[in-house]
Amino acid sequence: RLLTLKYSRAVPLPHAALPSAEPFAGAIAFLERIGIPVRAARLPQEECGSPGVSVHGAELWIEPERLESVEALLWEAGRIATAPPEERPHLFRLDRLAPAHSQGAELLTAAWAAAAALELGRSTAFRDFFDGDPRSGVPLLQWAGMARQAGESEDSSDCEGRPVYPHMLHWLRP
Repeated sequence: RLLTLKYSRAVPLPHAALPSAEPFAGAIAFLERIGIPVRAARLPQEECGSPGVSVHGAELWIEPERLESVEALLWEAGRIATAPPEERPHLFRLDRLAPAHSQGAELLTAAWAAAAALELGRSTAFRDFFDGDPRSGVPLLQWAGMARQAGESEDSSDCEGRPVYPHMLHWLRP
């Protein structure tokens, strides 16, 4: 579970400090379009869930010089996107203090991040980043009202013709 803290040693930077080159610019534009604000900041290492990325409330703070991959960015964004709306403003990531994220939350995050990677055309890169099958979290996305699960045929639509995962009904958990 992400830890709620009011104290951070992160130092905000101007918005112009965000990466303007691909692949990061496209991922940042996607996150902002779906409602996850992205801010540039100098981040203490202990506040980063992935190198150069930290969750601060419902915002994703990044240190552009330390970003390693779009997949890491999407993984941390998935923690915000899949959190219940009432919890989002209180999220804060400190790995050395926070208890481990539950396995269910990790599966939910992985399934969300994989769908986001596919949306950005990065399916191969995400498979290399994530160790396992992100589809194992799809039933949790369905339970959270974010996606529909395919039947046994693995079609791109359900029995009523509605799109299924990796198509998302909601990018942010309702």
